[in-house]
Amino acid sequence: MKKLLVILFIIPLLFADNIPSRELTIFDNGQSNYVIVTPVAATQIEQKAAFKLQYYLREMSGTKLKIVPENKSGHTHNIYIGN
Repeated sequence: MKKLLVILFIIPLLFADNIPSRELTIFDNGQSNYVIVTPVAATQIEQKAAFKLQYYLREMSGTKLKIVPENKSGHTHNIYIGN
């Protein structure tokens, strides 16, 4: 099932060359305005996904994003995990 969802998500991207692109800057000079937001009652899988995303983004950029529950976000720049 997981492979099917990945395939259904990726295939349209392969043919999306006519979609206008916008620049998105998550990190700039080691700083970020973004946080990773999890549901208030995050499942173990959602928590693990947030930590893995935090880890890989830090590996790429050197910047560690905060992980916050949805009810404490208060940020305008959010990366959501979960529903």
